[in-house]
Order: sequence, then C-alpha cells, then structure tokens
Amino acid sequence: MSANDWTNQIGTAVSDGRLEHAIKLLRTSLSDSPTLQNKLHVISGNYNSLLHEIQQNTIAKEVVLREKNIIAAAILQLANSVNAQEISEALPATHDCGIEEAPSLQQEAKRELDALQIEAHIAQKRGEHEVAIRYLEEGLLLTSGRRKVRIETEIATLKRARKHKLVIKQRLWSLVIGVLVIIGGKLSVNYSHPHQAAIPKQSEVAAAPESAITPENSSISKPEDVGTPYQQGLKEAEWHQKNQSWKQAIHAYEKALLSAKTEAEKQEIQTFIRFCETCLKAQTAEANSEWPFALSLYQVADSMRSTSFTAEKIQLCKNKKHEQDQKEMSDLMRLATSARSLKERRTYLLKIQKIDAKIAKEHLASLDTIPLPRMIAIPGGEYQYHKSYNAKHIQPFYLASSEVTNAQFCAFLNFASYTEEEISQWIDLSKPRCRIQKKNGKYVVSAMYKEYPVVYVSWHGARAYCQTFGYQLPGKYEWEYAAGGANRKTTTYPGTNVDKSLSEYAHIKSTGLAHVLSKKPVLVRGNALFGMGGNAKEWCAEEANIHQAGAYRAVRGGSYAMSSKKKLTTQYRHYWSEDEGRDFISFRPSRHVNS
Repeated sequence: MSANDWTNQIGTAVSDGRLEHAIKLLRTSLSDSPTLQNKLHVISGNYNSLLHEIQQNTIAKEVVLREKNIIAAAILQLANSVNAQEISEALPATHDCGIEEAPSLQQEAKRELDALQIEAHIAQKRGEHEVAIRYLEEGLLLTSGRRKVRIETEIATLKRARKHKLVIKQRLWSLVIGVLVIIGGKLSVNYSHPHQAAIPKQSEVAAAPESAITPENSSISKPEDVGTPYQQGLKEAEWHQKNQSWKQAIHAYEKALLSAKTEAEKQEIQTFIRFCETCLKAQTAEANSEWPFALSLYQVADSMRSTSFTAEKIQLCKNKKHEQDQKEMSDLMRLATSARSLKERRTYLLKIQKIDAKIAKEHLASLDTIPLPRMIAIPGGEYQYHKSYNAKHIQPFYLASSEVTNAQFCAFLNFASYTEEEISQWIDLSKPRCRIQKKNGKYVVSAMYKEYPVVYVSWHGARAYCQTFGYQLPGKYEWEYAAGGANRKTTTYPGTNVDKSLSEYAHIKSTGLAHVLSKKPVLVRGNALFGMGGNAKEWCAEEANIHQAGAYRAVRGGSYAMSSKKKLTTQYRHYWSEDEGRDFISFRPSRHVNS
C-alpha cells in the first residue's frame, strides 16, 4: 500500500471521529521513525489524558470538543508531514515481511484487523451496510491468505444485501409517486427523495419541472439521462457536488458503485464517497462554528481530491479560526485581568498560551515579579500548649520567614481592580503611620519603608491577602509552636529562654516599627523566622473565645511598644477586634504542606 493510501486511511478515521484508530494506524506506519514516534507518543498521551478526564467527569463538553479537534488536527499534521517514501519503506510488504523480520508490525496489523472486523459486525447489526463494507475493506489492506478470502466473501454478501435494500426502496418510492400521480394527475409539488436512492422512470410519472429538481438559486442545470447507469451516476453525483448537496452526491455515487465493473472504478468511487462524507462533516462543523475541526476535515478532503472548492474552504476556515481564536483570547484575557487570585489568573494565562504563546509569556513573566513572602518548612510534632492538658499534635506546615511588608501588601492592592469600599475594610490608609499611599491610580510606598511590616491591616485584610496568593493565616497553636522552635516544650520567649537576651531577638521598648530583618531570628531546623517576638503583633486564624460584643480574633507575639516580659512570652494569648487595624498589629501567612 502506498503512503498516500495510508494517509487517506488515517484521514478517513479522523473524519469519522475515530481518533484512537487513527493513532493506531500512525503507530504502525511510523515504526521505523523514532523522531515521529516521539511526536505520536505526545499526541497519544494527550488523548489518553482527555479520556481519563471524560471518565472522571471533570471536563466540560465544549472543552472536550475543542480538545478533540486539537488532537485531530495534530494527527493530520503529523500524517501529512511524513514523506511518502519514508512511510512506504516503513510499511510491511506482503511478499517479504515474515515473522522473523517484523513480528511487532504483524502483531499490530492482526490486532487492528480484529478491531476492524468487530466494528464492521456492529455496523452490520445496526443495518449500516456501507459503514461495515468500509471497515472490512480497510481490513483487506492488513491481511492475506485465507482470512482475506473470508473478508472478501463478507464484503460481497454485504454488497448484495445493500443492493437488495436499495431496490426495495426504489420500488416503494416508485409506488408512492405513482399513487400521488394517479390521485393528483401530476406532481404539483417540489418532491425530493430523502435519500436520492431512486429516480422515477419517465413511463411511471409525469415529467417534473426542472425547477423542482434543481436546488434553489442554482445556475447549474441537472444532467440529462444519457449513457450507462455508471456514467449517469457519476454525472449526477458531480452535479450534486457542485451544489454542495453532499448527501445526494453520496447516494448518487453509491448508485454508480452498483454498476461499476472494474476494481479501479470501484476504488475511485469509494474515494469520492469518502471525499463527500468528509465534506458533509466539515459542512456540519462549519455550521456549528467549529472552525478548527472543519479546517482539519477540509484538509483531509483536499488530500483525497484537491479542488478549488477545498482550497477556498481551507482558507475560509483558517480566517474564521483566527477570528475565533482572537475572540476567545480576548475573553480569556478579560477573565485573567479580573481574576482575584494568583492561581486563577495563571490558569487563564495558560489557556491563552495555547492560542498566542508570546502574549501569554509576557503576562506569565509579570506574575513571577510579584514580591511574595519567603516560606520556610515547619516540621510537625507534639506541642504542650497547656501544662494541665495533653500535648497537641501539630501537622507540618509552611510559615513566612517574616511579617508581610509594605511592598508586598502594595502588590496585593495593585493585583486586581478592587473597590475603594473593599480596600477601606482591609487597611486604614488615612493613618500617619500607614506608609502606603495611592498615587496616579496605583498604591505605592516610599523606599525607606518598603521592608517594614505593614500595619493598620484588619483581620479581613490579612485574610484577603492570603486568599489571593494561595495562603491562609496560621492557627494560634501553630504560631506558638513555631515561635518556640517547633519543639514539644517551647522556649520562654521566641528564640531564647534568657531574659537578658530578649532584646537581641525582639524589637521592643521603642517608639516605632523597624525593618523586618532587624533582629536575630528564631531558628527552626536551620531555617530563620524573623520578628516573632517584637516589632508587631500578628493576626491568627481562630476566633477568640471571649464574652464581648463583636467578633474578636487571636493575636500572638509582641510589639515595638511592649516592655512587659510576661506579654513577650511565646504563650501569651491576646485578641483584638477583627474589623480594626492598629499600628502594632501585622500578620504573616502560612500554607499547608499539600496545598
């Protein structure tokens, strides 16, 4: 079999929606080409992943259709890119390919033949004789000997059954038309046979006017009934093709196929039938605005029979696909811009990357420039949070190495188009010690205070920051556990048990905030946690269990204004109103290990 025939077989499988079959055909044809096999391996992996998502019901129907179209186009591109000589050399010859020379190819062909015969029998049970015949004819290319003879016998039987079925339809419709003529005297309506399986004879019905047969607005007249049935069928099919009446053209070719005498004539008509079937599917895809799929189908049709019609359709589909891609990219970019979380925005940009990699790359690179806290790993363990109770088990988690800075919180405020009302609930920008200001539509902070902890942030503002960048606020016992060195028995103060050393680890007894890295860190397995004991207190996730009006949240740690040693211990438990930010309260985010 020539490389062109093999490519046509692959194109037919794709146009029928049998992507798995097309992949099998490609795998057989490319067995001696490692480079192309690697490309096919990627396509096959994408297809298997899509099937898994469909089984798990985790993908939308419109996404499934779009992904299948992309895979189909990739298969066709790979098939068309292969040199005909390379394929023909890679295919097994019927006279010199023995088991010793190419056992893998022979086994693959046998499996493919078994699958084709099963599909043919299923189609036969459904009464789709033409589909069954095409499956079996594909199988003929993969076998020889006695099995080939058996398949040829099956094909002959199916063709006789199909012919008998067409004759019965012809007689029935002739009878119906004859009854209508007797009742009405003539056909006063534009009658069109739904399958175009039979054309009534002149002696049976009154001649219908030409306008009743020719499609509306068509300037092409129907051919006269001249020549043999084979020639008449071809002329009729060509006439329907020029009017893009693909169903009628298919049935006209099937009628001509019954009168074909030589094997060459039969193969030529079968190619024409596949061409019309592919164009019909492409026409449907075009009507549904499925331009990538329509483009791939017209390319398959053009490989079967190159015409000016297919060339025009290919160009049209390319233009429409470009317009569709631009609209989809515009919608995705709008969604990415309005996304309120880093993960969601990155997801939309990765979808844009499939359409325009250059634009997506620029926006993805901008996400990498957002200043985010450095997270360190805190190992899990037992924590004696109260001397009268059993120890509490702390799961492993990540914690920011320092409090969120003014620069980092500015990046959050500029991340999306938040309303003034939302921002007023998160941070009080009117306070003198709040170093963040809005200038020319952007939130900025002076260089001197960029690495100072952000303050006047409410608990709601701290939570909004964490949700945007994929974090959460630490639990109160997680905070105490980490501040005490992540040990069962915590240190008295963050980083030390010695009173005199406290000022080395905590920025306290001062009139204002300091740089987040201004003091010694608490070491947890060699990793540094700065500012756990001073500079600013920090919001925790839990609600405080107190009997006061309003909602209060737990806060931990010391602040720059503190001098009381009791209030600077790791287990000193404090709370504050979640709606109010102060100049001595900041926060640091955490993250679960598996998030």
